[in-house]
Amino acid sequence: MVRAITMLVFCFAAMFSAIADQTSTPQEALRSNPPHVFALTGAKVIVSPEVTLANATIVIRDGKIEAVGNVKVPADAKEISLAGKTVYPGFIDAYSEQAVSSDRLAGSARYWNGQVTPQLSVADQLAANADLSTLRKQGIVAQLVAPADGIVKGTSAVVSTGVGEPQTTLLARDVAQHVQLTVSRRGRVGYPGSPMGAVALARQALYDAQWYRDAHAAAAADPSLPLPEANNALNALGPVLSGAMPVMISTSNEQFALRADQFASEFGLSLIIKGSGNEYRRIEEIAATRRPLILPLAFPNAPNVGTPEAAQETTLASLLHWDIAPENPARVDAAGIRFAFSTDRLESKGDFLKSLRKAVERGLSPASALKALTVTPAELLGVSEQLGSIQSGRLASFVITDGDLFDKKTKIIETWVSGTRFEHSPEKARKAEGHYQLQIQQMAQFPGQLYLEVSDDDGKLRGRISRQPIPKEEKKAEKKKDTAQKELLKLEGLKLNDTSLTATFAGKDWGFDGVVRLSLTLTETDVAVKDRPAGIGSIVWPDGSRAIATAVRVDPPVPVDPPVAEAKPDESSTPAAETPETKPDEEKSEAVATSDESKENEARSEKEEGDTDEKKSKPASFEVNYPLGGFGRKEIPAPAKLTAFVHATIWTCGPQGKIEDGTLIVADGRIVDVGKEIRIPDGVEVIDVRGMHI
Repeated sequence: MVRAITMLVFCFAAMFSAIADQTSTPQEALRSNPPHVFALTGAKVIVSPEVTLANATIVIRDGKIEAVGNVKVPADAKEISLAGKTVYPGFIDAYSEQAVSSDRLAGSARYWNGQVTPQLSVADQLAANADLSTLRKQGIVAQLVAPADGIVKGTSAVVSTGVGEPQTTLLARDVAQHVQLTVSRRGRVGYPGSPMGAVALARQALYDAQWYRDAHAAAAADPSLPLPEANNALNALGPVLSGAMPVMISTSNEQFALRADQFASEFGLSLIIKGSGNEYRRIEEIAATRRPLILPLAFPNAPNVGTPEAAQETTLASLLHWDIAPENPARVDAAGIRFAFSTDRLESKGDFLKSLRKAVERGLSPASALKALTVTPAELLGVSEQLGSIQSGRLASFVITDGDLFDKKTKIIETWVSGTRFEHSPEKARKAEGHYQLQIQQMAQFPGQLYLEVSDDDGKLRGRISRQPIPKEEKKAEKKKDTAQKELLKLEGLKLNDTSLTATFAGKDWGFDGVVRLSLTLTETDVAVKDRPAGIGSIVWPDGSRAIATAVRVDPPVPVDPPVAEAKPDESSTPAAETPETKPDEEKSEAVATSDESKENEARSEKEEGDTDEKKSKPASFEVNYPLGGFGRKEIPAPAKLTAFVHATIWTCGPQGKIEDGTLIVADGRIVDVGKEIRIPDGVEVIDVRGMHI
């Protein structure tokens, strides 16, 4: 009976362990069993861009959100207080790239051109990402990883930014098929070697995929028909043609965005445009496509105009782009386009939040920015059941800040990824800043009592030590070189490692040569506790002798200003009776003038500060012109309804062949007539292109 119960307990333990681990990999040796249930209490929770909860609790169990709101803390949960903190849904990086090898396709039924590899899947070749820690510090909990090379590249995957093997961080595979309608990074070796060739190759691949689909459907319906070839690449494009899988096309400028829409419209594809940051140049036309965008936050640096030569080489187009580009997200949002953000093209992934806040400064609403970080990418990438909002059943992937996300001073202090906590600014085990009195074991000529001051400047410790109490407002005295200053020595190498505070100082000014080493183990976590040991340690004097030291927190003495001597009448001065009556008025006027001047300077200083703040959020100085640059127009020229090109050499590539001295008539972007002797209707704009070829 005992043995049966033991076996039953063992089976239950194994079952619950398997549930917690969620992996088929055998566990070797000892393993940790961290808590899997947490309750984060007292936080302001941004459930979604539209819903905010005050003083809410988030319950996490086995990596997922079990409950959020005014809920009871479970008995088995580890409670973490987030009073004064704000919780946002985890951010999603909607585009990044990874090199994917096509070597594994050897021997398979491939497409005739090596630039078309739609059967490649990033999910099968996920590689370690060196930027995971940086991404988490920016609040990013997941990112899309796309293949980096080719014309029709293959499918992407969504992975979390947590730690672990690829099979534990993969959230979704085969998210989208990726296409690039320009020359591949592999260079101009072979076909295609131009953007026109890239478009032609991509179109040919889609037409071949249509034939492949229809041919196999026909052969399945009629067994008498010959069986078509097997082709893995064309078969992989089937979900794209049916609309089951979106295609994401990378663009290098606004013209390529419109070209991507034309390409997708030709085949009826579900399209996501990976933008270039230039969308503001043709915003109305791009908005008319009703295609969602993935926007970069890599804004251009200021052009180099430091020298006359450099300024001469700087184009007006580059200056205008530098001026307007940070407003691109706001203009895209104002045009009603759905969009998400990516870290793509950023020089450093650590600049993501900085650039995002700059976009908000330049007109993007915080609500739209948050939506582009959370809800929209989750929907576009098909992971809205896992990410995008803080709701029951979603992954416990969120961001904890110490204030409003879009405030420049706000810091991301924690990022949770699938229930794993990553602390970026963990609370120190001890707080060292303050004033201490050190009681030291008496030895030889060395003092038995010292006073210590430690300050903390955003994590950087500074300290001073003296044989006399150190006043609180004494920092300016460090610059003095008087006798009293010799009492105050600077601490070198001051460090706080967990609970250990260490430093050194030179005792030359105190009459003994050599370096003194101080080491204290801080015992108090509350800086307000006084009159009892706050630290115990030792001090090693220059002769090598070691003395026990005990530190007690004390209030610093208040500095006493020297008495002001009473002014005595100057016997050589003019007697009051002989003082001109106008002198007091003059002094008063001078005092008033000085006061007014001081106020004016103060007001000017405040105005300059205000101007600086205003300058940071100042909108673009110039409107967009078409095309952007020195010769652009204020508006896109309206095309003529009818245009006739006359006296041209026309290469028809049709039955008429080559027409010398021919006429071509175009209406609304389409050719309506071409030939040698054509009557030109009245009201047509005629363009003489004599000597040119069409």
